[in-house]
Parts: sequence; C-alpha cells; structure tokens
Amino acid sequence: MSRPAVTVFVWGLYEYLVAATLLFAPGLLGMLGMPVDELVWIRISAGVVAVVGTVFVHAARNEYTSFFRASVGIRIVVGAYFAALVVATGAPVVILAFAAADLAGAAWTGLTLRGVRPAVGVPTAS
Repeated sequence: MSRPAVTVFVWGLYEYLVAATLLFAPGLLGMLGMPVDELVWIRISAGVVAVVGTVFVHAARNEYTSFFRASVGIRIVVGAYFAALVVATGAPVVILAFAAADLAGAAWTGLTLRGVRPAVGVPTAS
C-alpha cells in the first residue's frame, strides 16, 4: 500500500470506530456534553459513517489516487462545517474535536500526496 493509501485506510478505520461507538455506545456522547435523547438518529448516523468508512477502506485497498486527492478537500470542508456549527449554532464544543480530526486527516493525506503523480491513462482535472 502506498503512503497516501495508508492514510486513507487509517481514516476508514477511524470512521469504523466512530460508527461502532455511535451504534453500540451512544451514551458516551452524553459524557462529552452532547445530547443523546434521540438515539435512533445517532444509530442511523452510525450506519452512514460505517458506509463512508467502507468507501475509504475500499479506495485505499485499490489505490484510487484520485479519490485520495478528492478526500483531502472533502475532509477540509467537513472540518470547517463542524467548526461553523459550533460557532453559528452553539453546537457542543466537543464537535471541534471531530473537526480537528478531519482537518488533521486531510493534512496527513495531502502531505503524502505531494509528488505522487496520477496513474498512466487516468484522466486528470484541467
């Protein structure tokens, strides 16, 4: 596995961990200051997060470099979105930890992509 693929694979595992926590131990969110009165929505979110994790793991195992590049921007947007939720809506400050994780993961993948060229025959954005 290439270095960028490893970062994306690890991110997929992180997503699995988040999904498992949301599914099997949603009460932990309450300990972090987040409301847990709507457990059905937390568990629905767990399914979505698990699917996202699966996409990352699959992309890593198949060396989808174009996905790696796209994921950097996507995770930056997600991190900014989480931070904006805290600032604009007064969402629990603990959400900033998830924002920081997204931004750190994006930076890690982005740094490993430096100097990596697209595969031969793969179209690139112009």
